[in-house]
Amino acid sequence: MAGFDRGYQGKILLVALAMVLLSGFFWYQTNWQLGLLILISIWLLGRLIQIKSAQLWCLCLGMLLLFGSRQVYFQRQLRRVPTVITQIRILPDQGQLQGDLLTGQGRTKDDILVNYALQIRQQELAHQLAQATQPQILTVRTTAVTPIDGPTNLGEFNYQQWLAHRGCTYQATGTLVARTAVDAIHWSEKVASSRSQLLRYFEGYPRYCAFHLRTLIIGAQKTTDQPLKTLLSGVGLIQIFSLSGLHLDLLIYLVRKLGAHLRIPDEWVRGTIGILLPVYLVFVGGQIGVLRCALLFYLRQLQLIGHWHWPSLDVYSWSLLICLWWRPGCLWELGPQLSFLLTLAWRCLPQNLPWWRRQLRLNYLSLLLLLFHTYKIELWAGLWGGLGGTVLTLIILPLTWLTLIFPPLATLIEPLWVGFYQSLNWGQTYLSGQIVYGQLPLIVLLICLGSWLLASTLPKIKSPVLLSQLLLLLGPFLWWQVPWRNQVTMLDVGQGDSLLIQTSWPRRTMLIDTGGQLAFGKKAAWQQRSVKPRIERITLPYLASQGISHLDYVLVTHQDADHLGDLGALLAQIPVKKLLYPAGMRANPQFQQQLSQNRYLTKYQPCLAGEQINDQHLQAIVVAPHQPGSGTNEDSLCLWFALDNWRWLTTGDLDRTGEQELLRRRPQLQADYLKAGHHGSRTSSDPDFIKQLQLSAVFISAGRNNRYGHPHEETLATLQQLQVPFLNTGQYGMIVWQEYPWRRLPNQVRIRTQQTGSEAVWLK
Repeated sequence: MAGFDRGYQGKILLVALAMVLLSGFFWYQTNWQLGLLILISIWLLGRLIQIKSAQLWCLCLGMLLLFGSRQVYFQRQLRRVPTVITQIRILPDQGQLQGDLLTGQGRTKDDILVNYALQIRQQELAHQLAQATQPQILTVRTTAVTPIDGPTNLGEFNYQQWLAHRGCTYQATGTLVARTAVDAIHWSEKVASSRSQLLRYFEGYPRYCAFHLRTLIIGAQKTTDQPLKTLLSGVGLIQIFSLSGLHLDLLIYLVRKLGAHLRIPDEWVRGTIGILLPVYLVFVGGQIGVLRCALLFYLRQLQLIGHWHWPSLDVYSWSLLICLWWRPGCLWELGPQLSFLLTLAWRCLPQNLPWWRRQLRLNYLSLLLLLFHTYKIELWAGLWGGLGGTVLTLIILPLTWLTLIFPPLATLIEPLWVGFYQSLNWGQTYLSGQIVYGQLPLIVLLICLGSWLLASTLPKIKSPVLLSQLLLLLGPFLWWQVPWRNQVTMLDVGQGDSLLIQTSWPRRTMLIDTGGQLAFGKKAAWQQRSVKPRIERITLPYLASQGISHLDYVLVTHQDADHLGDLGALLAQIPVKKLLYPAGMRANPQFQQQLSQNRYLTKYQPCLAGEQINDQHLQAIVVAPHQPGSGTNEDSLCLWFALDNWRWLTTGDLDRTGEQELLRRRPQLQADYLKAGHHGSRTSSDPDFIKQLQLSAVFISAGRNNRYGHPHEETLATLQQLQVPFLNTGQYGMIVWQEYPWRRLPNQVRIRTQQTGSEAVWLK
């Protein structure tokens, strides 16, 4: 064993990295991620061999066996299939009541965690659930127990993976028959009861004080809090309210400073913190960021008690290992990634580095992670988010605790928060520093993070490092902003329509319809649900992933909610240069209500057949309607457009009579691709119409298991009889058509779908 380093102090970080890679092999989503995991594993193996530490090798192998067993056990638990569900036990602080719908996670009789969505038929039952502060046994009539679906659009939040990290993979839907309050039998249920009582108590506070109390004291949030969190994220302050543990680090520091100022022995202060910290950790539901903070605190105290010297990175690595054991998939979420990355960077920075430089280096790291997850660069967050965030934390945390201890102060403090959030909103509206970047490749992110962490260990970062970071980030940005291909994307918006057109450079963008929620019948006031526009979780993230900061054109085909229901939300959040709609529909009250939400200077243009668009590579002509109408299906605005040599036709919800009229007026009309009318309904897609167009393929936008049965068998039979290929969003999710002008046939056009992963459909 000559020449071997028998110690492993200062090298535990390599073991922790090995466990992170092991976790990645269980949770990776794409083949690209798998390939990167293999490459990094090869590098790590070489590094371990180079170190020549027998103890480190033994420790790493032992940890691999231990953590591998833990991951296998966790994956087996995820694959447990619930039997027929008649009862679900839920905690009072986990259910979300929206009108007549109760959602959340609970445990079955088999002790399997399931996600549930239950309809409530009696108002009294909804009232009882709203007031509940004890664990509940829900008696349910289950209609379906299915695996939770993954995202069907690029850029959409992966709720399936988020729940899987928490041990839940199945969804139960049905009707709530009855509920029974039961006594808490476990400490976690007792904590949940206390949390629910506090949440109810916080409802008596003014809006912003209540928001601070919910997020900072017990780590909870309501659906109404999302606009505030979005606003805070845009200015780089979301870390204060995300329970990443950074606010708790600062709070511990402030308490110790206050104790020193009051001449209280530091041992007493640290002892008090050591007693209260586990209580707070349990109270916030074992959040990973808070757990990290607590572990680091206790490990430091062990060093002081035992007079041991542990390298700072070893202490950090042990906390990371414990968190990975507690929640095996935790590092594949933004919050824990930010928490551990910034903590690691803090330990790597030179101790004598000026405070403002330290903050800027940390801000750049958080900016990279946020860019990867949100596709945007928030300049204000990068420039002053950390500096201002630290100052604001020193203000927000004490005032929040003051309002908790002395509730009457909330009425005096609330005006301060009102002015604060109004100022942030004004700044975001008129002084926005947001750059819509596009999707950052994972390999670029890892290279930027790794090289920046290494460079940050030096007192001064050299110019070549800064230049390399700039060039690495510039490449993907130019790829999105200077596209070399034409692209048409049929977004999966459920039972609705939304089609995005992107041309090659100079890029022009057009969104045809926005999708939206259909309302079925009138409901009583207590049954009303607060519905978040689908465009916020589907269309807007996808636009950002493509580097699109504005839309040149938005075209609305007709008045139905599943086509224009989210138009108002779109106009309120992204600039639109020109809005096209059927002539006569401007008088429609529903359409007027959508337009009233517009925050930007948009040109409104009513259209009739014959209107043309000649804008760079986007060439289009309106082929219907021929006379003004009210915006019904029969008045649908139909658009024929060409991308180089490829011709497209979209017809909204035009019926067969309208299709026949279109053929009569334009007997030479042909197209390579058709967006099927009326979601593939039998009322559209006339056989003569389909035959006349000489189609290469048809795209159908229809929701999964929709109540209308779209697409209808008659339509599919017509397409099959005429040998026209078709793809349906209800089966394949998002459908992306791409044309590469520099390629030679037959591989000039490619069609990819979200549900088929790496597979592709090539059309000759």
